Amino acid sequence: MKIFLSYPSARRELALRLKLALEAEQHEVFFDRDDLAAGDAFHQPIRDALAASELFIFFVSPESVAAGNYTLAELGQAESNWPRPAGRVLPVLVAPTPRGDIPPYLLAVTLLEPRGEPVAETLAAVARLSQPPVQQLRRTAVGALVVLTLGVAAWLGWGNWQRQQALEAERQQLAAESLRAVQLCSQGSHADGFGLLDALAKRAAAPPAALTALQDCAMAWLRAARVTEGETTFAQLTAPLRPVLLQALTASQGGPRAADLRAHLGWADYLVWRDGRSPSIDPSPHYRQALLDDADNVYANAMWAHWLLSKPPLRPAQALLLFDNALKSQRDLPFVRSLQLGTMLTNDRLATEALRVLDQMRQGKEPLEASRKQRIWSYLYAPAFRPDRARRLLEALPPDNGLQTFLWLFPRDQQEPASMNQWRLLQGLLLHHAGRAEEARPDLQLLQAELARARVTGALADSVGRLLANP
Repeated sequence: MKIFLSYPSARRELALRLKLALEAEQHEVFFDRDDLAAGDAFHQPIRDALAASELFIFFVSPESVAAGNYTLAELGQAESNWPRPAGRVLPVLVAPTPRGDIPPYLLAVTLLEPRGEPVAETLAAVARLSQPPVQQLRRTAVGALVVLTLGVAAWLGWGNWQRQQALEAERQQLAAESLRAVQLCSQGSHADGFGLLDALAKRAAAPPAALTALQDCAMAWLRAARVTEGETTFAQLTAPLRPVLLQALTASQGGPRAADLRAHLGWADYLVWRDGRSPSIDPSPHYRQALLDDADNVYANAMWAHWLLSKPPLRPAQALLLFDNALKSQRDLPFVRSLQLGTMLTNDRLATEALRVLDQMRQGKEPLEASRKQRIWSYLYAPAFRPDRARRLLEALPPDNGLQTFLWLFPRDQQEPASMNQWRLLQGLLLHHAGRAEEARPDLQLLQAELARARVTGALADSVGRLLANP
């Protein structure tokens, strides 16, 4: 069956896994729009591919149904081709999406809402749709039997038929191995996934998506790159990845895919710069060209911003604008947040910006790595017994936001005994700033009494006293 797969950029990894799985089931899938040229030449192949398709799979997510997303243009073309979507359109819910945001055309058919592994459940749904009706099977059974009995040996020849079967078996095996490699890479086993995909991409019968998956794995590995000092270097880690990205860039025709590749080549340069052996390295030209290919590219914007805050002279104003551009796409948000906090938590001039980022994450219900919380506590909150650091903490956010962000980061019931007194002071400080001094007073008075009994003096006790003295 010829299948058109429509997905937002944020769900590319899942789309690639589904493509490989569908190919293993002998389906033909139109998937990678990034291989198409820009401008008018981009749109005609999309229309042609849709016209030739027998099934249209649409990934339903907040990104895919957002106004202006190209997935909606593809959906509009599908609706033009098939006014009645039954049997032609398979919407798959890949992320929680308000029902009211989903186009009525998609709701005219049953929305697939996977409860387990989305690729496996989508495969099963496609299998059901690709099976002909029972009556048609009955009508064609006799004819098919005659063809199989009388025609196969004479038409193809027994030897040729065997060769075709062997090739098909090899293709299925390669597609299955590609899917396994993609899963390895997505689960963090980048070296294993990359090695397997590299070997597969060099085989003549490899699925076309294997090379794309190899490039994606190389980029994912770069974004997650870590080295152990004294054992390996970033130069060694990036050495096998650069040729893959350069070859793909040479074959590309600009646009979002080229921007991804260029940005990651720039990131490879940054990682080698971190080794400290090539201080003259500057990845900026890669990022600049990537933004000419795609001004909204999340990686070029975020990585360039990170660079501007990594090497003196720091350029925070330009960096903050680039980070804002990166956030607009909502693509790979955890990576962008990691770069933001990674640079802002090492720079006194950007402490206020770090608090604003954390407040945005709280409001957006974004996840935050537990390992980063200790650094946030040590850098932003623990020194707040000093008046200058307390002032910076209080002025960064509106009072209610500052209190809510603190409690989101550090719930009371998750605090270690060693930091509990500081936590109580901070809560009292933030409550006081939010106009809720009376609510803070009982616990602050209790804390003051406990410190006095333990004969604890110093900055912490002084801060508690100042708060109680200024209702």
